[in-house]
Amino acid sequence: MSKTAAAPSGRRFGVERDEPRPGGGTVKVNLLAEGSYSLGSDIRDGYPEFTYGVLKKLGWDKDLTDAEKTVIERIGSAAPDAVSWAIDLSGGIQRVALEHGCIPFGNGKARANAWTLPDPIPVHREPIYTPRPDLVAKYPTLPDARQFRVPNIGFTVQKTVVDKGIAKQFPIILSSGRLVEFEGGGEETRSNKWLAELQQDMFVEINPADAAERGIK
Repeated sequence: MSKTAAAPSGRRFGVERDEPRPGGGTVKVNLLAEGSYSLGSDIRDGYPEFTYGVLKKLGWDKDLTDAEKTVIERIGSAAPDAVSWAIDLSGGIQRVALEHGCIPFGNGKARANAWTLPDPIPVHREPIYTPRPDLVAKYPTLPDARQFRVPNIGFTVQKTVVDKGIAKQFPIILSSGRLVEFEGGGEETRSNKWLAELQQDMFVEINPADAAERGIK
């Protein structure tokens, strides 16, 4: 699959990325999976997210019904080839991709470098309400800034927490973990009786040393 075949979706999905060279300049790096694909896939390689244009390039648009094509072309108006599986209200693009053993949202590599985040490569930063204030100087949170139109004053709050010695008043952090059966604490997924059967009781885990210091058995 060439980049041209999926130009509308490629810009969002990320078909290629310009990676800096040590000596200057850039080189294009393929972000699609190479030689990796799901069992039964008719495309035995990486591919971008599916659009009407991609289906045409593959010759799979003939698998769409007339009704599905009508909806896709109405959504796309002057540029129907740019209509992706994500906005196809007919469900045709999704259906055809799945029938060919493909994933509608594409088959690409994991992005270990998140270039749209403050830390493109994750680094350790102490929690704002850290139980280890002695580590804040070495691992401070991000500076105050406006992020996604919302002010983030985490740095100011963290400094205040350290200055006031809040960690001495609240030395333990309660974190809602994640189980195989549940997302978060199960506030949504426990409504599924099958998942609730697999993990019937809610519980809290505490380090034995912390429990002993507080007389908890």
